[in-house]
This record gives sequence, structure tokens and C-alpha cells, in this order.
Amino acid sequence: MKYLPVFLLSIISTLALACVDEDGICVLSDNLICGPSTEITKLGVLGDSVNVYKYIHTFGEAKRSVNRIVLVTGKREYLGMYSVNDFPDRIENDCLVFQYASEEGNTLCVSANGLPEEILLDGEISVLFK
Repeated sequence: MKYLPVFLLSIISTLALACVDEDGICVLSDNLICGPSTEITKLGVLGDSVNVYKYIHTFGEAKRSVNRIVLVTGKREYLGMYSVNDFPDRIENDCLVFQYASEEGNTLCVSANGLPEEILLDGEISVLFK
């Protein structure tokens, strides 16, 4: 009985270090690194069936991070991801809207043709990466 608190503490510590990926997104692409320093959060749905996730992976002693928008169909098919500096503020219809000036690029929209190969966000081009 005296070892029970130590055992419970080790289980809690292990769970706290694990990547929280409730929807199992990490297994959909070899290009997603998941581990103790990874955060994945569902932001919502674009259109009828494109699930949008916020992906942050922190690494190194300097605590650098990689920020991505990951897009997956409702049938759990990986569509791709975009590198972003900031995350969207809201979803409007079929678009993610970022807090940037519209003339500098502030949306990522899906259409009947799928996802754009490139988007302009805050004056920078982000390419769809599969």
C-alpha cells in the first residue's frame, strides 16, 4: 500500500507528457511529429466535411515551435497542412479567417475544387503540404 502513491504519481506524470490527440490525427501523416511537446486541438469544420486542427510541436532547448493548420475529411482522410505564424480567429462559411488585413491575405477557403495549393496570409505565401 505504501507504494500506491508513487505508482499513481508515475502514471499521472506519464499521461501529462503524452501528446493529446483525441481524434488520432498523428497516425494520418508521417509528416506530423507527435510526442510530449505536441498539442493538437480541433478548431471546427469547414463546409460540410473538412475538419480543421491546430497543431503545435515545440522542440529544442530554445523551445522553438512549429505551427500548422491540419485538414482532414470527415472520413479521416488526411488532406494536408499549411504552415502558419498565427491561428485563425474564426470560421465563416467555408473559410478560416485570420486577424490580418484583407489586402495582405487573411483567409483560407475550401471550394468544390478542394484546398488551394497556396494561400496568402499576412503578406506571406503558405503552401499546401501533403
